[in-house]
Amino acid sequence: MALRLIWAAACAAVISIAAPAAQSPETAPASIELFTPQGSSAQVSQVVVRFSQDMVALGDAGLADPFDIQCDHAGAGRWADQRNWVYDFEQQLPAGSLCQFTVRKTLTTLSGAALTGPQQYRFNTGGPSILRSLPYEGSSHIDEEQIFLLKLDAAASLQSVLTHARCAVSGIGEEIPVEVITGAARLAVLRQHRADGYSYLALLWSYDSIPDSAVRERQMAQQEADILVLRCQRRLPPESQLTLLWGAGIESTSGIARTARQRFQFKVRPVFTAQVQCTRSNAQAGCLPMLPIRVQFTDQVPPPGWCYFYGAHRPRHGHGRFLLCGR
Repeated sequence: MALRLIWAAACAAVISIAAPAAQSPETAPASIELFTPQGSSAQVSQVVVRFSQDMVALGDAGLADPFDIQCDHAGAGRWADQRNWVYDFEQQLPAGSLCQFTVRKTLTTLSGAALTGPQQYRFNTGGPSILRSLPYEGSSHIDEEQIFLLKLDAAASLQSVLTHARCAVSGIGEEIPVEVITGAARLAVLRQHRADGYSYLALLWSYDSIPDSAVRERQMAQQEADILVLRCQRRLPPESQLTLLWGAGIESTSGIARTARQRFQFKVRPVFTAQVQCTRSNAQAGCLPMLPIRVQFTDQVPPPGWCYFYGAHRPRHGHGRFLLCGR
C-alpha cells in the first residue's frame, strides 16, 4: 500500500511539471473581446467595444479614442469604464453608410501591453430600403398605369433600381421591369401630390412626426430628395394583384447593396364602366325623354376644368401624365 501511494504521488508530480500553467486574465495577451456592430447592420446609432484588460484607470475618462475612425457621419467616443469604450453617432446612420475603425498603433493597456488580434473593424448599414409608399401598401384601388412614390432611407442608384426592381402581376407569367421617372416629369408629379395634403406629408415624414407648417416649408425639398418615382412598364390588368418587388442588389449611391427583397402588395381597381338608368314605358322601350336620365360610373369622373393623368379617372391631384384636360 505504501509503495502504491509513493507511485501515485510521483506521477502527480510529473504531471504538474509537464502541464503548462493556465493563463490568468491578467497574463493573457491583451485583445478586443467584443466589437459591435460588424458586417451589415441596419439602424446603427452606437458602436460598443470591450477590451480583455483594463485600458484606463478607474474614473479616468480623459484617455483619447482608441481608434482612428473613417466614417461620413460624426460622433463622439467615451470610456464607460476601465475596459468598455462607446462611440455615439450624432444621429442614426442612414442606409448606405460605411464605417471603418482601426486600432491606433500607440494604443496599449493600462499596464503597457500592446493589443493582439484584429486591428481593423468595418460595418455598413446595408442598401436602401423603402420606408413608405404612396399609394400605401395594401391599397386595393390603384390605377392601371399607377405611379408609385417611394420614400427611401437613402438615395438609390437608378441603374440598380432598373436592374433589380420588378412588378409581379397575377395572370402574367413574367416579372415586369419598372420605369423610373426623373427630371421635370418627376418634379411635376411631386408638385401635383402636394395637393394631397396629409397623405403626402405622411409619406415624407410618417404620420407621427409631421412638423408644423413653418418647418415643413423649409424641409419639403430636403424630404422630397429621398422620394423615388416609378411605374410598371406595362399597363396593369383591372382587378389584378400587383406585388412591387424591391430587389436584392439595389444599391445606394455609395455602392452598398441590399441583400434581401422587399415586397409591397396592391390591387388594381375594377374595369371602368358606365351604366345608363332611365324610366321606360316597358322593358323593350327606349328612355322617356321628358324624365331624367342617369349615368352611373364605377369610378370618379373629373368635372369640366379638371384633368386626366396617365389614364386615371381622377381630378387634378391624381397620379400620372396628362391625357386630356377639359374646361
